[in-house]
Amino acid sequence: MNNNNINIPQLRFPEFEGEWVEKRLEKLFSEFKSGNNITASQIKENGNYPVYGGNGLRGYYDDFTHNDNYFLIGRQGALCGNINRSNGKAFFSEHAIACRANDENNTEWLAQRLDYYNLNRLSESSAQPGLSVSKLLRFKLTVPTLQEQTKIANFLTSVDKRINLLQKKKIELEQYKKGIMQKLFSQKVRFKDKDGSDFPDWELRQLGEVCEISSSKRVLQKDWKESGIPFYRTREIINLSKGDDFKTPIFIADELYDSIKKKYGIPKTGDILVTGVGSIGETYIVKDIDKFYFKDGNVLWLKISDKMNSNFIEQSFKTRFIKKQLSDNASITTVATFTIEGAKNTNILIPSKEEQTKIANFLSSIDKSIEKLGNQIEQSKDWKKGLLQKMFV
Repeated sequence: MNNNNINIPQLRFPEFEGEWVEKRLEKLFSEFKSGNNITASQIKENGNYPVYGGNGLRGYYDDFTHNDNYFLIGRQGALCGNINRSNGKAFFSEHAIACRANDENNTEWLAQRLDYYNLNRLSESSAQPGLSVSKLLRFKLTVPTLQEQTKIANFLTSVDKRINLLQKKKIELEQYKKGIMQKLFSQKVRFKDKDGSDFPDWELRQLGEVCEISSSKRVLQKDWKESGIPFYRTREIINLSKGDDFKTPIFIADELYDSIKKKYGIPKTGDILVTGVGSIGETYIVKDIDKFYFKDGNVLWLKISDKMNSNFIEQSFKTRFIKKQLSDNASITTVATFTIEGAKNTNILIPSKEEQTKIANFLSSIDKSIEKLGNQIEQSKDWKKGLLQKMFV
């Protein structure tokens, strides 16, 4: 539904008509106040009532300040302006504002509307964001009737339930993978050969014995360009490993890339790049479509032989066995580092190539399912965002 009137939404349930009305928040709520001060020593791991602050659940307390049917607005800090739903009796701190609609408005509709608006933009400070209750109460919203609010709120709640269900499935699958990985890499669960026989025992090796480990050839900062071949550092490798979109900030000239490729070689399909500074141990398997170079010292290059399965090596880096070695090594330096020598000396448990492949394929199939759920969650959120743009004024 397209409408030139600014106080009528583009998308609307057919039984409603007429303009929405602009009102201050003080006219929409029966309760809109910040909570009480509470010290960290008073908050418990378990208790009768949950304690909520600006960032959500903080712990538990033996008393409550609020009953059900309300939502919270974070007042201070990085999540200033965020909306938290909190059902049931609870204690809320001075870092949160408890909000309940009056009899002429719907609490859930107001939560959805204020969440969409992003109240953080009303913060009174950029250094330490904060919201004033009195200022918020003077803030104006354009609102429909209670009946229309309720219809919209019920619809958006059903959308949120679908998103929450997908998120729950994703968390459960991630937990399942974590548990089965522990069993697979501790060899409590083993695959069988194609004829049903046991695979050979695993061997404890050092990573340098099963992979050739090096880094890139040094590229000087004066050779960085604004266009050309992408030049990746730790942060870009992490983005690649997570499948996140990012904009390449640094490039090198095609001629320099071709010279390096000819003289020293570049990572080939199946090789693994591992972050070596800061967030160490993040991995990325090079794809056949990739064309980039990377910064020496920041990123290690694992050249994978035909005797090893790249996906198995990558999954191994996610195990406690290797993560603990990286953590122990990082703890002795000011900035966490993973050097070529450290990588060569890292212990790794190696099964036969056939069992590596079975394990890698099994875990990769779980990863694909997790990724699919993640995509469905993001698509659902984008769909909801598109709806909100048309359903609110």
